[in-house]
Amino acid sequence: MAPYKIKVKQILRDEKINTFGMTLGFSSVAEIPHQIFLCKKKEIKEGPFILYPKKAYPKYSISEIGKKYSKKITKTQYDVSYIAFIDSIYSFNVNQEIFNKLFQQKYFCLWHPSEPVKYYGKKEIGYIPFFRTFKLTEKICKDLIEKSQGFKGRYVITNLEDEIEVILSDPVLSNSDFNHCKSAILEIINKCSGNASLKIDNSIEVNQIVNIICAQDIFADIKEFEKSNKGIPETQKETLVQSRIGQGKFRSDLIDYWKCCAVTGCHTAELLKASHIKPWRDCDNIERLDQYNGLLLSPNIDAAFDSGLISFDDDGKILISSKLNKEEAQKIGYHSKLRILNLSKKHLGYLEHHRNNVFQGSKRISIIAPSKHEDIYQNFENWRGAVGPQNGWGLAWMLAYEFCKRFYSSHGIVPRVIEHEGLGYYGIGLYHTPCGVNPNRTECIGRFTMGGDVENWITGSPSDHGLLLTERLKAGEPLSSLLFDALRHMDIPTAPPRPHASCYHNKLGKQYEFVFHIATIIALRNDGIIQIWNDDHQTSRIAMGKDSNFNNSELIGYFLFQHMNKQVVISGDGRTICPSENDSLWDRYMRGVSPYDLAMEIEKELSL
Repeated sequence: MAPYKIKVKQILRDEKINTFGMTLGFSSVAEIPHQIFLCKKKEIKEGPFILYPKKAYPKYSISEIGKKYSKKITKTQYDVSYIAFIDSIYSFNVNQEIFNKLFQQKYFCLWHPSEPVKYYGKKEIGYIPFFRTFKLTEKICKDLIEKSQGFKGRYVITNLEDEIEVILSDPVLSNSDFNHCKSAILEIINKCSGNASLKIDNSIEVNQIVNIICAQDIFADIKEFEKSNKGIPETQKETLVQSRIGQGKFRSDLIDYWKCCAVTGCHTAELLKASHIKPWRDCDNIERLDQYNGLLLSPNIDAAFDSGLISFDDDGKILISSKLNKEEAQKIGYHSKLRILNLSKKHLGYLEHHRNNVFQGSKRISIIAPSKHEDIYQNFENWRGAVGPQNGWGLAWMLAYEFCKRFYSSHGIVPRVIEHEGLGYYGIGLYHTPCGVNPNRTECIGRFTMGGDVENWITGSPSDHGLLLTERLKAGEPLSSLLFDALRHMDIPTAPPRPHASCYHNKLGKQYEFVFHIATIIALRNDGIIQIWNDDHQTSRIAMGKDSNFNNSELIGYFLFQHMNKQVVISGDGRTICPSENDSLWDRYMRGVSPYDLAMEIEKELSL
């Protein structure tokens, strides 16, 4: 491993059981993740820390799982060879449900679930620091630590008499594993009304350290770069080096451009990698900083793209190397429906280089082989070909579906069909839906019109037609390009001002997106023949006497499908309300029935 040197003066001494969970952990016991946080009564602002386990038996009760491994923990002979950094610190509302849920999911499971609440006592607000731990290349002399002053008590942060330099080796957890655990823990806290609030955030700096240590090729690239670029200014050199490790201006530019993972739509910035399309080592200095030579990717997509196991064609469709067998590809979520939706023409040259020089084979394998009509994007192209298009209604639905996927769960922004009396369909508006974060917010922030326009009502006005896409649609411009411009025009922030983790639209967001998926398929297949509404005015009056859950405060609305004198009503969480309340489309979808087949059933019910 390439060396990464730091200076350290502080010691963190804690229960031996905690040190075990944060360092050696349970790498051989798959069902128990490493412990990545501690419970504290106040913020910790120091660090990095030498980890030094105390030998006394814990003051608080350990769990049956803890007892199972207590002998192993007790017998473990610790070398003083680990360093811990604070990744981030969150305050939260202390309640027992949080620790019950964490225990059930095997997070923080060495302690009895009642002990953290006892520890916090009467404090309503507690603190959880998340730690990243690293192994050192050499041990630290115990005598050096034990001679330090203030070395008393169960939990101590104290200083060495003299600052020492150490070299970091492997991180205990990779960035992706750590961030997965952290996200899961915060989700549990928020769902249990813990209202996790970020107080200290060092995550970018710590992720950078992990990336540097884990990637020897990065050091080789940078060393070679510095040899051949001795004459350029230091500030420019630093910017270019930052781009190699996925940080700095290059990463910021990609976040501004993509706003989420270019393939999966994931919005969690801490998980996303700034990835060069044409490898950094093959680029000139202009290409190294060009935002069109970059993709913002989720960790599993980034790893496969960087190693050449996947690539993308000029339409953004995924190419999967034959070196990756179907079973393994399915396990890690690679399938034939994955695609980059926001490609620009400026990306294509870089993608061609990746396919010709990085991608391990030209064969695209089909992991999921849906019928031709099952792919919603194929439905869109079928609509475009059949309609001509004479209007932009199919485009409005397709854009609304893509915005629903990106902004309903996380932001509470819902697309709703707009109808004007006597005029019929008028467009699909983007509305804030009332929720726990914004209980009184209901305004429309923009619209996709029947004519194929995109209107931003925050920066423009309802009379301003905004982004005109009709001619580009008729000219056959790819959907990915139209969607990309629509996202830029609406300019909805990637992350909401306040988290919506405990809001009903976040909890049931996947179900609502699923029903919107079905509605979009039906809209594309039956342009204007089947009327579809999902606004409260049109749907609630029909569902009122038919849905036994109608008065549920967390209800997320209905979809009404109508043809002639026949109607089908589906709730936003996927239940059939009309003609009968005895079916759940969502449950059937989870059992493997495709959205396309469910859409066909609705069409059949409407006698089409």
